[in-house]
Amino acid sequence: MTNPTDRIFIRGLTLNAAIGVHAYEQPLRQRLVLDVEMAVDLAPSAASGRLEDTIDYKTVTETIQALVKDRRFALVETLAEAVARLILDDYGATSVRIAVAKPGAVRGVSDVGVIIERIRASR
Repeated sequence: MTNPTDRIFIRGLTLNAAIGVHAYEQPLRQRLVLDVEMAVDLAPSAASGRLEDTIDYKTVTETIQALVKDRRFALVETLAEAVARLILDDYGATSVRIAVAKPGAVRGVSDVGVIIERIRASR
């Protein structure tokens, strides 16, 4: 990777998820807001002008939406880890940073959540 600081980002991805450990949360879908940063060398796509030479953020967004739609998560940590694994394994990012906010989860606080960073294992 010649440009290890290059990033593609998705900010403010708002989803309704089946998430929570408490009994009152089980039948609900709750609003989550995700921010995603993917480390990828952007020099090849900048030079070629070809979408095939980069990570398509629209496709990543749609894949995250499908993942959250089809699964139930107990914790935001589990959801964040699932999204990170998906991006590292399926899209070739060298690292990823995922922030998952759960607005309104705690009274008197605008939002709470987690931020994780993961690096793709060497092959």
